Amino acid sequence: MKINRKEPVYNNPLVFKAKFIHTEDLKQVAQWAVDNNKFDRLNDARKNIDRYFLQRRIKLELTQTEDGRPSVVFTRFTPKKNSPVIKSAEDYIQSAPMIYECSKKMNPFKYAYLKILKLANGAPDNRMFNKIVKGIMN
Repeated sequence: MKINRKEPVYNNPLVFKAKFIHTEDLKQVAQWAVDNNKFDRLNDARKNIDRYFLQRRIKLELTQTEDGRPSVVFTRFTPKKNSPVIKSAEDYIQSAPMIYECSKKMNPFKYAYLKILKLANGAPDNRMFNKIVKGIMN
């Protein structure tokens, strides 16, 4: 006997299985990694980050300082305690943005790529992971 199950359809960009929220900046970082044959390392880093704190989501944004240096902004989204099923963006608590500025001028996509690798390196025991994903300030 076959059971017909309908796959749920989510229109909310915050509800998906990946740890990172899909943004145009994240898409451009992934495209940069593909163009430079570094996508495998980026994907391994994403998988390493995805193993922990399954309910939390991370948003990545790229900005630039006044003198042209790239910076990466990470924002953590944690589900509210009284929301057993996430249906909209209002079901998340947004953290304060965490900004990482580069000390020199470089390609902003490469800088974001390096920050994602650093976030995943030694997760869940590194300081950057503790600050961004766990919410523990050291």
